[in-house]
Amino acid sequence: MKATEILMQEHRAIERALNVLEAAALKLEGGGRVAAGLIGGTMQFIRLFADRCHHGKEEGFLFPALERSGLPREMGPLAVMQTEHDEGRALVRSMGDAFQEMESGNENAVPEFCRSAREFLALLRGHIMKEDHILFVMADMRLPEEEKEKLTSDFMAAEASGEACRLKSDLLRTLERLEREIINQTAAIRP
Repeated sequence: MKATEILMQEHRAIERALNVLEAAALKLEGGGRVAAGLIGGTMQFIRLFADRCHHGKEEGFLFPALERSGLPREMGPLAVMQTEHDEGRALVRSMGDAFQEMESGNENAVPEFCRSAREFLALLRGHIMKEDHILFVMADMRLPEEEKEKLTSDFMAAEASGEACRLKSDLLRTLERLEREIINQTAAIRP
């Protein structure tokens, strides 16, 4: 599997986590309750899988390879992608802060959590679309075959050594559980 295919496959898992987050935010916005474990588990998946593992591969390997191929890092697609990674991290921190307040019993933190979640959902869905349809296409066209092979090898090494990536299969099983939980929790409020 090519490096860009690995990243796109990871995007599909991230989109599933975004669906769980969106369903939780919808339930909270409607005045419902969502189990803290479901929100906490989704946040952990986003932090570990989406950011540390997936974005770690992009920032640590793909972006430098594209920079070596002549794409500037300070402007254009790489700058946009890095900025969006940073914006996403800020929104995850905001969601995490609001979630901690919610766990402490502060109901006033629910709207802040939902606002941050909505902004994060919009940001990441657009970000994924740009990477899948622009950045990864550019990478496949610009990078020589030996660089693509090295990227794939680097990704495999990251999955074997980096804690977040090494936990990838566990995180994907957690995602399946979170999906089942949100279906059960939202089914309870349907007529």
